[in-house]
Amino acid sequence: MKNNKLTLTLSLVMLFSIKALAASESVVTAGYVHTNLEGKTLNGLNGKFGYTPDKSDLGVISSLTISGNNDNDIDRGYGSALVGVSYRVSDIVKPYVMVGVGRGAIKNDGDTDTSTGFAYGAGIQLTPISGFTVDAGYEGSKVFGSQANSVVIGAGWRF
Repeated sequence: MKNNKLTLTLSLVMLFSIKALAASESVVTAGYVHTNLEGKTLNGLNGKFGYTPDKSDLGVISSLTISGNNDNDIDRGYGSALVGVSYRVSDIVKPYVMVGVGRGAIKNDGDTDTSTGFAYGAGIQLTPISGFTVDAGYEGSKVFGSQANSVVIGAGWRF
C-alpha cells in the first residue's frame, strides 16, 4: 500500500511537471559566426539556448561561440560563453542581451598566447512560422588589447 501511494504521488508530480514544461517555451538555434579580431577574419559556429517560463515574457538565453582561422602558419581562435535575458515582445519577436567571457588565442611557431576579457552581446530572434526561429545578433569583447566583433546568423526550433 505504501508503494502504491508513493507511485501515485510521483506520477502526479511528473504529470504536473510535464504540463508546466509544455506550457513554457524553449528555443535552440545554431548558426554561422563571422569575427573580426586584430584586422583578421575568423569564421565559426554559434549555438544558443533560450527558455521562457509560462505566463512570463521574460526569459533566459545562453550562447556559445567558437571561430578561428589559419593564416601563414599562425592559428587564431576566438570563443565566448554568454548568458542573458530575453523579452518576448510578441509571438514573433524576442530581443535579447547577454554578458559573459570572451577568449582569444594565437598560436605561432608552437607558442600559444591567450587573452580573456569581458564579452557582451545583443540580438533578436524572430519566429515567422510556428516552431521555426531565425536568430541574428552581435557579440563583442576586448582581447589582446583589440576589439573582437562577431556577427551571428542562425536558425533553429522553438518548442
